[in-house]
Amino acid sequence: MDSRESVLRKIELPIFSGEDVYGWIALAERFFRIGGYGELMEIELVSVSLSGDVLSWFNSEILQSPFVSWNDFKVRLIARFSRVKLRDPSQPFFAVQQTGTVAEYIHHFEDLSTQVVGVTDTQREGIFMNSLTPEMREVVTMCKPIDLPDMISTAYQMESSSLYSVVQREMKNKMFAS
Repeated sequence: MDSRESVLRKIELPIFSGEDVYGWIALAERFFRIGGYGELMEIELVSVSLSGDVLSWFNSEILQSPFVSWNDFKVRLIARFSRVKLRDPSQPFFAVQQTGTVAEYIHHFEDLSTQVVGVTDTQREGIFMNSLTPEMREVVTMCKPIDLPDMISTAYQMESSSLYSVVQREMKNKMFAS
């Protein structure tokens, strides 16, 4: 059996070239957590995991104002490479809405949820349910899911169910009748 150090050597921190800053940060934080690295080592590891414009930016930043922590690096990286400039990165998560398939919505919901810290499980569940289409929310609620994974599983299962089709048809009929 491989030792912990041997396993860690096989795992690499992905190279960041400027695309999907939040996704890369989530992977980097997972890498750091698994490796048990301290903040100084995290910045050193990051310095060899950047390419292109990001590497040029990093080199410029460390000459002007060195990073004092991983959090300092993240804030400045997001400010420079996030496509959407928001004062609060949680805004898209709290405003997410299902506009397409359940699979598309869940992917978007999970992607946005990785960018927000300090949200309780209960709050995530509420955001998930409130962001579903009214028809899907009705069907998922009828199934009485107990937690977020159960809500997600139920939404996947119900999308192709006849129950969902009936609820969808009835809600559209009510809308046209009013």
